[in-house]
Amino acid sequence: MITKHDCKFTIDTQRNEICLTCESLGCKPIKLNQLKKLKEKFFKLNPDSYKVYIVNHYNREDKTFTCSDFDDYNTDKFIKANKIVYIGFTF
Repeated sequence: MITKHDCKFTIDTQRNEICLTCESLGCKPIKLNQLKKLKEKFFKLNPDSYKVYIVNHYNREDKTFTCSDFDDYNTDKFIKANKIVYIGFTF
Protein backbone atom coordinates (compact mmCIF):
# COMPACT_ATOMS: atom_id res chain seq x y z
CA MET A 1 0.00 0.00 0.00
CA ILE A 2 1.39 3.38 -1.00
CA THR A 3 0.16 6.47 0.82
CA LYS A 4 0.83 10.14 0.18
CA HIS A 5 1.40 12.69 2.92
CA ASP A 6 1.62 16.46 3.11
CA CYS A 7 5.40 16.13 3.38
CA LYS A 8 5.40 15.34 -0.36
CA PHE A 9 7.01 11.92 -0.22
CA THR A 10 5.56 8.45 -0.55
CA ILE A 11 5.89 5.56 1.85
CA ASP A 12 5.77 2.02 0.51
CA THR A 13 4.74 -0.09 3.51
CA GLN A 14 5.18 -3.38 1.67
CA ARG A 15 8.85 -2.70 0.96
CA ASN A 16 9.49 -0.50 4.02
CA GLU A 17 11.02 2.31 2.02
CA ILE A 18 10.51 6.01 1.54
CA CYS A 19 10.46 7.26 -2.06
CA LEU A 20 11.34 10.89 -2.70
CA THR A 21 10.46 12.25 -6.11
CA CYS A 22 11.98 15.17 -7.92
CA GLU A 23 8.75 17.15 -7.74
CA SER A 24 8.38 16.54 -4.02
CA LEU A 25 11.88 17.83 -3.33
CA GLY A 26 11.29 20.96 -5.40
CA CYS A 27 14.05 20.08 -7.86
CA LYS A 28 14.00 20.90 -11.54
CA PRO A 29 15.98 18.75 -14.02
CA ILE A 30 18.04 20.65 -16.61
CA LYS A 31 21.17 20.08 -18.66
CA LEU A 32 24.41 21.23 -17.09
CA ASN A 33 25.18 23.64 -19.94
CA GLN A 34 21.96 25.58 -19.20
CA LEU A 35 23.01 26.62 -15.68
CA LYS A 36 24.57 29.88 -16.81
CA LYS A 37 21.49 30.89 -18.83
CA LEU A 38 19.27 30.36 -15.77
CA LYS A 39 21.79 32.15 -13.52
CA GLU A 40 22.07 29.17 -11.18
CA LYS A 41 25.26 28.44 -9.26
CA PHE A 42 24.46 25.30 -7.29
CA PHE A 43 23.24 21.92 -8.54
CA LYS A 44 22.90 18.28 -7.53
CA LEU A 45 23.60 15.20 -9.61
CA ASN A 46 20.56 13.35 -8.21
CA PRO A 47 17.39 14.90 -6.81
CA ASP A 48 17.81 13.14 -3.45
CA SER A 49 21.59 13.46 -3.06
CA TYR A 50 23.22 15.44 -0.25
CA LYS A 51 26.21 16.73 -2.24
CA VAL A 52 25.90 20.13 -3.86
CA TYR A 53 28.25 21.14 -6.68
CA ILE A 54 29.49 24.40 -8.18
CA VAL A 55 30.61 24.84 -11.81
CA ASN A 56 34.18 26.14 -12.09
CA HIS A 57 34.92 26.32 -15.81
CA TYR A 58 34.33 24.65 -19.19
CA ASN A 59 36.97 22.45 -20.83
CA ARG A 60 36.76 22.84 -24.60
CA GLU A 61 39.12 19.96 -25.31
CA ASP A 62 36.94 17.19 -23.85
CA LYS A 63 33.64 19.17 -23.69
CA THR A 64 33.17 18.85 -19.95
CA PHE A 65 32.63 21.20 -17.04
CA THR A 66 34.94 21.14 -14.05
CA CYS A 67 32.73 21.06 -10.96
CA SER A 68 33.65 21.19 -7.29
CA ASP A 69 31.85 19.83 -4.27
CA PHE A 70 30.54 22.70 -2.14
CA ASP A 71 31.71 21.13 1.13
CA ASP A 72 35.13 19.99 -0.14
CA TYR A 73 36.36 22.50 -2.68
CA ASN A 74 39.61 20.58 -3.35
CA THR A 75 37.80 17.77 -5.17
CA ASP A 76 36.97 18.27 -8.82
CA LYS A 77 34.66 16.30 -11.06
CA PHE A 78 34.59 16.44 -14.84
CA ILE A 79 30.97 16.27 -16.00
CA LYS A 80 29.73 16.21 -19.60
CA ALA A 81 27.86 19.34 -20.70
CA ASN A 82 24.69 17.46 -21.62
CA LYS A 83 24.37 15.67 -18.25
CA ILE A 84 21.02 16.15 -16.50
CA VAL A 85 21.46 17.93 -13.15
CA TYR A 86 18.93 19.20 -10.62
CA ILE A 87 18.38 22.77 -9.45
CA GLY A 88 15.78 24.64 -7.42
CA PHE A 89 16.24 22.78 -4.15
CA THR A 90 16.45 24.31 -0.70
CA PHE A 91 20.09 24.66 0.30
